[in-house]
Amino acid sequence: MKKNGTSMRRFCLVLAAALSCAAFAQEADAAAASPGVKEIFTTFGGTVKPNNIILSGGAGFDMDAFGDIQYYIPVMGISAEYALQLGPCPLGFGIMASYSGSKETDVGKDLGFESRLHSYNNNIVAAAIINWHFNLPVQRLDLYVGVRPGVRMNVLHTRYSHRDRRTARYITDTDTSLDKTAFYIGGTVGATWYFTEHIGANLEAGWPVLAKASFSCKL
Repeated sequence: MKKNGTSMRRFCLVLAAALSCAAFAQEADAAAASPGVKEIFTTFGGTVKPNNIILSGGAGFDMDAFGDIQYYIPVMGISAEYALQLGPCPLGFGIMASYSGSKETDVGKDLGFESRLHSYNNNIVAAAIINWHFNLPVQRLDLYVGVRPGVRMNVLHTRYSHRDRRTARYITDTDTSLDKTAFYIGGTVGATWYFTEHIGANLEAGWPVLAKASFSCKL
């Protein structure tokens, strides 16, 4: 009986040792597969590799969405990015274009007549893409931060009208358009989760585009 107890204890010790060795080996394999601290900042994440082309298209919103407006057209954008490993730097270079719009109406009194001022605001952006990618220990996740230097064209169309007392119809007094082009700079933090080798979903947050969701295709 005593021998049986001793044998059982030995068996338990051997089993515990074997399980410990297996767990240690599994952790070692996982650690070997996961990027180190250096690799996080020097290699691409997810399934992205140097010389890949990443195409994206989606929609988001900026600060104009929170103004006193009648309707808002979300920021709709497309982009193309080329992944390039420059020494220790996992970079992405490309181009992007976007459009957004809004309309607002101010109603007031002008010499006793009801008046309206309609403003149609259209924004077109064309910019370069400069991204720095990160490789976190999540197999299909690609993270990056980037800047978007470029130009922004604002087309503001205004129409002023007043209400005729006799006909109760609005008569347009002035109808003007103003085009303005200015330097544009944007910043973003983004993440792409690749469902397959080539298709993924992308989320970005930044300024002046506060948030944007896109589909990505990697070639």
